[in-house]
Amino acid sequence: KEILTYARSHKLSFVKDSSNRDPKYWRNRLRLKVIPHLQKEAPHLAREISRMSLKLRDDVDYLNSLAETVYQQQVKRKKGERSFLLAPFQELPPALQVRLLKNALFELEAPVRGISHHLETMLGLIRGEKKNGRYALPSRFFFQKTDGVVRISLLPKAEG
Repeated sequence: KEILTYARSHKLSFVKDSSNRDPKYWRNRLRLKVIPHLQKEAPHLAREISRMSLKLRDDVDYLNSLAETVYQQQVKRKKGERSFLLAPFQELPPALQVRLLKNALFELEAPVRGISHHLETMLGLIRGEKKNGRYALPSRFFFQKTDGVVRISLLPKAEG
């Protein structure tokens, strides 16, 4: 109803998608069955979830800000490469470790599709017992842990 009212008030065309009522889709079962049941059992649940999500947003903003500060302090920049010392990185809380790696990938403009899998693999190599490790990322990006240094690099294009 809210969407229809909004569309009408802003003179937007609106099309009803017949799949929105089909219970074979998880999103519809959630919207049509689970949420109404939860609202009946716990009428204030939506407000509490909203309140908690705002608090979480504040926490995420703080962690991102802190991660940026740590990134500026620890990461060395070269063209097509970001590197940092392993020991100080390992002292960071996991939430900052993940953000530092993400920041390096974003700054290098590495493709981030499936980033969670790549982050888990990189963190596994960093935290692992082996002194050295490598991991090929998509689009010629490369992760390497050697001699106490972690590098994320863009490999040069092959000539020929």
